[in-house]
Amino acid sequence: MGAVGIVMSSGNTFHHNNFIDNYYDALWSDSSINNWDNGYPDGGNYWDRYEDRIFTHSDVYSGPYQNLTGADGFWDLPIQ
Repeated sequence: MGAVGIVMSSGNTFHHNNFIDNYYDALWSDSSINNWDNGYPDGGNYWDRYEDRIFTHSDVYSGPYQNLTGADGFWDLPIQ
């Protein structure tokens, strides 16, 4: 069913995982605050259906703010 389930647990960091062929990649309760990325350039996780969920994606820029010319293997998404 799901790769990771988190209930009432905060402060965890998940990175360098491969979420592949799951019905739900991750399920968590609203009270859980966790990190799904270890920062640039270390990165986060691989989600096999991520492209299906994001309508706009590209890899044209690099750097921690994705503002330097040249692809780096990370999608150029704005910091939220």
